[in-house]
Amino acid sequence: MKKLLLMFSCMLVFAGGCANAPDKQLLGTWLQPIPTDPTQTRGFEFQKHGRVVSINPSTVNYNTWRISDNNILVLSGSDRSTGSPILTKDYYTITKLNNSMLVLKRFDGQVEYYSHNK
Repeated sequence: MKKLLLMFSCMLVFAGGCANAPDKQLLGTWLQPIPTDPTQTRGFEFQKHGRVVSINPSTVNYNTWRISDNNILVLSGSDRSTGSPILTKDYYTITKLNNSMLVLKRFDGQVEYYSHNK
């Protein structure tokens, strides 16, 4: 009985560690070419504790991130497209995430591809 209880406890710890895998995989710098100037890149540097740095942002400068249920990436920051900053939250479905590629689908259907910059 003790062995069974110990084995079950280990399985719970292992499963709990796997649940955080997308958070850990997302850490680091993810870049994509800027469509209007493919010699330049833009993207994100995802840091621990929910911090994010926008790299070459066009109008939105994100500063926090989290992954909610169903692999939804929530990015929060400020939008400066109107001249004065407005707080914003953007939601993306993570459709692919591995060591080299991040694919995000916006709720308007647009898909964005990012490469892991190591």
